[in-house]
Amino acid sequence: MRTIAAVIALYLSVLAVTAVTLPFRLAELLQLLGSTAPTIKALLKWIFEAPSDAPLNYLFQSAAVWAFGTSSWVTRLPSLLFAVGSAVLFWRLTGEANLRSRVGPFLVFLLFPLHYQAATEGRPYEQAHACCSIKIGAGAALKSCAA
Repeated sequence: MRTIAAVIALYLSVLAVTAVTLPFRLAELLQLLGSTAPTIKALLKWIFEAPSDAPLNYLFQSAAVWAFGTSSWVTRLPSLLFAVGSAVLFWRLTGEANLRSRVGPFLVFLLFPLHYQAATEGRPYEQAHACCSIKIGAGAALKSCAA
């Protein structure tokens, strides 16, 4: 278990360095425009007017921006945390599956390019992925309880 914790910590370090060094993408700037709203009322107004975006992500990102200020790492902090949560959940899910080795699928998960990109973007994709992982994990837990 210690080895997996070290791998996840290394993964978080790589994500954090990437999140700090990458310039903002246009979609991130648009989301940041809403997340830096000075009041809750202004934030909610932006959320309801923003086309095709997940409202919950604005709340997480706004909390980070209000707590730590505006910078690339703060904007991407919720995605980084959800990525680490997804990694932990995926490791646990591989334990539920009947696999000879959990390490291979786990490393593929960590190195999957779309997961890596979503983890280093200040957008709602990694949050959605984490929520899907929670749903799958809850389904697996219910299945094992029923058996």
